[in-house]
Amino acid sequence: MAGRWAAKESFVKALGLGIFGVPLSQLCVIRSCSGGTPQWSFGPDIQAVLDQRGISHVFLSLSHEAEFVVAISVIEIIP
Repeated sequence: MAGRWAAKESFVKALGLGIFGVPLSQLCVIRSCSGGTPQWSFGPDIQAVLDQRGISHVFLSLSHEAEFVVAISVIEIIP
C-alpha cells in the first residue's frame, strides 16, 4: 500500500502538478506480464494531460526494504 502511494506521489511530482493536481483515482500501478515490473495505467483525464504535454511514456521504479519504500517516476517526452 505504501509503495503505491509513493508511486502516485512520484508521478504527480514528476508532472509538476502537486498531489491534488490530478485525480488520484485515475492512477493505477499494475505489474507487467513479462517480469512483473511495475507500470502505470492511466484514466482518461490523466491521459489527456499527458497527451497535451507531449508525454509519450512514464517509467516507474519501486523498491521496498523493511519499513522503507521508494518510488521514482521518469517522464519521457518525444519531440
